Amino acid sequence: MLPGGLLLVLIGLLLWNLHIRKIAEQLIYEKEERLRLALDGSQDGFWDWDVSTGSNIVDERWCRMLGYEPDEIEHHIDVWEKLVHPDDMKKTRPVHERCMRGEISHFATEFRMRTKQGGWKWILGRGMVVSRDQQGNPLRLTGTHKDISQQKNTEHALKKALQESEEARNNINAILTSLTDGMIVSNRDHHITMINRAAQKLLDVDEHQAIGQLVETIVDGQVFSDELGSILSQEKTTTTIDVEMMDQSRQEMRVIQARFSAIYDNESIPSGAITLLQDVTRSREMARLKSEFISTAAHELRTPLTAMLGFSDLLLESPDISAEERREYLQIISSKSESLAAIVDDLLDLSRIESGRLITLDQKQIPLQQTLVGLIEQYRDSCPDHQFITHLNDIDSMLYIDENKMAQVIENLLSNAVKYSPEGGNISIETRREPDGFLLTIADQGIGMTPAQVERIFNKFYRVDGTNTAVGGLGLGMSIAKHIVEAHQGEIWVESTINQGTTSYVRLPLSDLS
Repeated sequence: MLPGGLLLVLIGLLLWNLHIRKIAEQLIYEKEERLRLALDGSQDGFWDWDVSTGSNIVDERWCRMLGYEPDEIEHHIDVWEKLVHPDDMKKTRPVHERCMRGEISHFATEFRMRTKQGGWKWILGRGMVVSRDQQGNPLRLTGTHKDISQQKNTEHALKKALQESEEARNNINAILTSLTDGMIVSNRDHHITMINRAAQKLLDVDEHQAIGQLVETIVDGQVFSDELGSILSQEKTTTTIDVEMMDQSRQEMRVIQARFSAIYDNESIPSGAITLLQDVTRSREMARLKSEFISTAAHELRTPLTAMLGFSDLLLESPDISAEERREYLQIISSKSESLAAIVDDLLDLSRIESGRLITLDQKQIPLQQTLVGLIEQYRDSCPDHQFITHLNDIDSMLYIDENKMAQVIENLLSNAVKYSPEGGNISIETRREPDGFLLTIADQGIGMTPAQVERIFNKFYRVDGTNTAVGGLGLGMSIAKHIVEAHQGEIWVESTINQGTTSYVRLPLSDLS
């Protein structure tokens, strides 16, 4: 039997422990009550996991969140693991394990859980370790589940909208990039808000330099500014003007056509303008050349016709003309008739080219020797001021050509060499056989051409305007020659240096017999 004093001490300690335990239980009850009140307000579900037993107590909200009644859910951690989507479990489990090891104080992960109806709900799971043993191993974890399906759906819809917006923007950018015309979008204050690549290239400006700048600083010209202002002030709905600009890289003037259209806001008030830019230098030049061509063609046709009519009248009205004079007049008429026929042939060839029809060829297996040598001898006789130097190698190579058409090409090249060497000089004609064809070169020491002139030499109606020359012709010869050579599956090109001369090259495929 214990002494009375010791018994009283033990009874006192027992009562104190009971008191302390009651206080602790009261505190736990109050905390859990506050947690339940908080969960009631947030509609979150509560879970309490006993790690040692695997028991996982969940409340009614946790169950109903997934469409279950409380008595339909087994309170075990295995149930939770089975309901979580396998793909999401791979990301969720490592986070839980880090918290259990004490690497993080709490966790919050998003995952999908299978509902009773077989669908999936997005859940935000939060939790923390609330008790550990003396070795620090977790004993109990508690936390909440929050249904974030609506939030996820909203996020998904937003991402889809952003993706569609991005795709639409990419489509617009693709359209703007593929536009061959330059495009500038400006606001009401004339500041540039968008410029496509074609406009950047046309105006030789970088996008970062252009955005935010006044249009007038990029496209110089008061007329341009005034027309843009008339669109924004609703004086005009659309307008088109031509603006001349200097091409710094080529040091030549270009003609840029600008077409203005207003951009209207919801109240039909102009909020900006779209300006389409197109380089019309070539088309304007072609229009000018066509106009000159009509005048030149009329002159070229009139000249031989005038001579033919004049000498015909002499023959008809002068019966006492001697036989020698009569023969001379007839030779002049015949020569002018040939010139007239050549002009008509050029016009017919041009008509075929313009209509998209191929030049008709009468090809045979022949060498170029007879045609070339014959033409060179004709020019030697008719152009005594020029020295024709020949290096005709492999001239007997067999070619599959239309002899008359190739004679037309060679005569055009020889004629140009003579016409554009007004002070005489050497004209070199060379031929040689190469692995990829038969090459003919005709070089003169004449006035030569600039790079810009060389670039345009094969354009229809183009005529090189040399100083101190009176060069006739319709400006069709080189264009027609190019089509003839290409119809033979060959190629033609020109190299030239101003004041030093020009060299023309023609390469033709060899015949199978070669």
